[in-house]
Amino acid sequence: MAKILVTGGAGFIGSHIAEKMVGLGHDVVILDDFSTGKEENLAGFKDKIKLIKGDVRDLVTVRDATIGIDYISHHAAQIYVPVSIDSPRDTLEVNTKGTLNLLIAAKENNVKKITFASSSAVYGDTENIPVKEDEPLQPMSPYAVSKAISEYYIEVFNKLYGMNAVIFRYFNVFGERQDPLSPYSGVISRFIQLAKKNETMAIYGDGNQTRDFININSLVEANAKALLDDGITGLEIMNLGSGEELTINALAELIIKANKSASKIAYSPARDGDIYRSCANTEKIKTKLRWKVGKTLLEKITEMC
Repeated sequence: MAKILVTGGAGFIGSHIAEKMVGLGHDVVILDDFSTGKEENLAGFKDKIKLIKGDVRDLVTVRDATIGIDYISHHAAQIYVPVSIDSPRDTLEVNTKGTLNLLIAAKENNVKKITFASSSAVYGDTENIPVKEDEPLQPMSPYAVSKAISEYYIEVFNKLYGMNAVIFRYFNVFGERQDPLSPYSGVISRFIQLAKKNETMAIYGDGNQTRDFININSLVEANAKALLDDGITGLEIMNLGSGEELTINALAELIIKANKSASKIAYSPARDGDIYRSCANTEKIKTKLRWKVGKTLLEKITEMC
């Protein structure tokens, strides 16, 4: 069995990946500063992991956490676009410096492979939908810039030092452990919470903007395949989405119907940094990882409601 470091492992996505690795019998170390992560996300398996409370911006902490590690799943990040617009320097420090620190420590400790949680935000407002991995990057927010720079660092470490890495460009992830009370939470968890209370759903812009929603279980399966398959070497960049494009208006109506809710929709001005259309071309990940999307969006929303 392998020893795996999950940075940001107390967060929404990281905790699911850590739990998956524990379930597969691996030794798991979690590094998290708990700025957004929660110990309650670890409740079902906390006694089966090593937990380090620390910040990826501190190289000494990252070096210590990486000793003896075989694989790294890197999810520690400042993930909110509005926060990045208000605090671009902090976002750069956490996301880009944190990634560089991890790469340095991984190189020093001969880590076999890293998987990195990047974002579809690096594409910006492209006209080529569904978007392929070779699309030129056009980041529109400090958050997207920080992810793009991190990708470039990973590419350089692959070229210079032969580091094996998989960069996943996540689209809109949803599922259990998303905090619906957070103002920056995923739109699905937030809408479901509002629908259950028959409260008004706020949509930024005209609601015709589109997103590609990928459920957490399908995302975790892709991460496990990429990280643990020793046949996946070198550098791979893959979209991780469902390949289905849905407007926010349609999403709201779907959730209202599933909940038999009396919620109404109210529109607010579009937010800075938000892209208009988003949908993944998933041909590469399906071929490379022999991966497929699990349950449909409707099936998952019905479960969550």
